[in-house]
Amino acid sequence: MRRILPTLLLVLTAQTAHAQQPDTLVLTLAQGLEIARRNNPAYQRAVSALELNGPESRAALVSGILPSVRLDLLNTGYTGNLTRRATDNFGNPIANPNSEYVYFSNTNQGLSLDWMLRGPSPWYELREMRLANEGRVLGEETAGERLRLDVQRAFYDALEQEELLAAERAIAGATRMDFEAAQRLFELAFRTRVEVLNAELQIEQQQLTVRRQQGARDQARLALRTLLGQADLPPVRPAPTDVPLFDPAELDEPALIRRAVAASAPVREADVQLRVAEEGVRQSRTSYWPQLSASFRVGRFDQAPRTGSLFSLGGFEDQLYSSFGVNVSFPLFTNFLQNRVAMARAEVQRDGQEDALRAARLEAERLTRSGLVALGNAWDGLRIAERSLAIATEALELAREEYRLGTRTFEQLQQSVASEATVRRQVIQARYGFADALIDLEAAAGGPVANVVR
Repeated sequence: MRRILPTLLLVLTAQTAHAQQPDTLVLTLAQGLEIARRNNPAYQRAVSALELNGPESRAALVSGILPSVRLDLLNTGYTGNLTRRATDNFGNPIANPNSEYVYFSNTNQGLSLDWMLRGPSPWYELREMRLANEGRVLGEETAGERLRLDVQRAFYDALEQEELLAAERAIAGATRMDFEAAQRLFELAFRTRVEVLNAELQIEQQQLTVRRQQGARDQARLALRTLLGQADLPPVRPAPTDVPLFDPAELDEPALIRRAVAASAPVREADVQLRVAEEGVRQSRTSYWPQLSASFRVGRFDQAPRTGSLFSLGGFEDQLYSSFGVNVSFPLFTNFLQNRVAMARAEVQRDGQEDALRAARLEAERLTRSGLVALGNAWDGLRIAERSLAIATEALELAREEYRLGTRTFEQLQQSVASEATVRRQVIQARYGFADALIDLEAAAGGPVANVVR
């Protein structure tokens, strides 16, 4: 009874501690992508930027084509002037014989319309605004694709660390079996106490490896949870998912390169920047065009001595005024050299963006070809690692049998154990290394590549 009570207390304590731990969310890749698109801060910033498209487009339309409107509902004031000197009819300064303060007030209410047009500049501004909107849409699409790749990478990394942890635990179990075999042989006087101690040392060392791998697993899960961006998520665990494995020789390399050169994110961004620079060149040349200005004003102006017109909100009567004016000017020679410098700068920037677009296309082709080579190497490495694991597993089984029969020493057995453990880790790393290489290739080629086959 004394032994049962402590045991029950330990069980209840463990259950209570387990109940206090937060639940773990088993997450599929599709669920992770959905949560990340709703909550990831970097992606949400790109989505929020799209809200500027409507207001900025309307503002460009109003300021570029429609006239600017100003409505003054009330403009009133009280002023006092003192004039001691003035000029006569011939412009000579004379003294004011009755220099004293003159106080007056006025009230002004009116509507004014102003419109200015220089060549086709409003249409250029509208096209520039549409390019800015297209750039924000492209930014959202690029951020979404980058988020997809990042979530996939973090998801597969968490799975890799989980499999490595399972492998280390399996190795720890096999090491314990080797210890039990060494202990039995020692009890039969076939082995010395030294081999038993070495086997026990291997158990402790493997337990340390398991603990380290468990920490790496937890870090990978935490990185995945952080990338999802939802603060109230419980600890996450990726659901078991097959790694996408296929022979890269099936991919259509020319088609992938054409898509990368035309549709990869850096190329599309450089293309938008080039079109913006071309619009800048067109706008800089509007200095050659004549400028047309028109204005129309109508309102009421009331002025009286002292405070007679302060806050005067009466009818129009004889206080109504209106005006209309049209002005056509040729500002070609106004700041001629500065305008030429502005045009030269716009052309140089356009030429630089053309070079940037060409460089982006060359880099996209290089990254795609390099990604295909890396993917092929990862595939070959995986096949070799799998064959090596089969050989190492069979060799380890024979070595353990020879150790039980007494024809192999414990040190020789541990060499086989270490070789098999190393190859087992290599298989897991090679499998997920293929997934990483595939993600790198998709980032270079501008999207999924599994369906681009010959």
